[in-house]
Amino acid sequence: DFETRLLSDGQGVLSEVFEGGIALSGDEETLLSEDSRVAAGFGAGLSADGARRSEALLPEPALLDPDPVQSDPTLHFTMVPQAGAVAYRVELASDAGFVDRLADEVVTGEAITLPGIADGRHYVRLSSVSPNGFYGQPVSYSFRRLLNAVTAEGGPVEDGFLFKWTSVGNSTREYRFQLFRDNSAGVPIVDETGLTGHAFHLGNMAPGTYVWRLASIAYADGERFENWTSPQKLIVTE
Repeated sequence: DFETRLLSDGQGVLSEVFEGGIALSGDEETLLSEDSRVAAGFGAGLSADGARRSEALLPEPALLDPDPVQSDPTLHFTMVPQAGAVAYRVELASDAGFVDRLADEVVTGEAITLPGIADGRHYVRLSSVSPNGFYGQPVSYSFRRLLNAVTAEGGPVEDGFLFKWTSVGNSTREYRFQLFRDNSAGVPIVDETGLTGHAFHLGNMAPGTYVWRLASIAYADGERFENWTSPQKLIVTE
């Protein structure tokens, strides 16, 4: 199990071996020698002039708090920082064998954002990239893609407060509104479930500090999925 690719502008070739072994050389005679062999867990490269370089592959990276459901318009993954990595390779596919690939990118930084994809079960494969350009040992995660994004805002109206929201997605949805005193910890003083519209009205509220949030609840394939907005502060004056 290995991977080989040509570098841009004919500058050479890089190979990584994940299982088994290969031989890598610029001519047939050297190809049969001991020096041409590349074992599992190592990468080797040949420059255009035949010079050889090799190194041990970086270990498998990891996602920080992998989310089994991707609900936002774009996909978000956060890597655990790995020593020695200057970038990360990210592959997306609709199958565990990564035959039907949807994306194959090299990105810098641990916060990864990719364009949205269709709803369904998908897979992401990640590997670290060394300073010499070698891809490290890969690791795969499965995730569910279910577009269920929601944005909300609230403010005073003549007879109280009005909270409005917009959402995107193809599944059947309803909404849940919660209001807390002071912060979002504890039991909400308002917890309205089963909302089907895109607005919720509250009458005059006592002065004080409140925190509110809204969930878009989607139903697909017999399952229930929640996506909450970030808690928002509301200050009611005299």
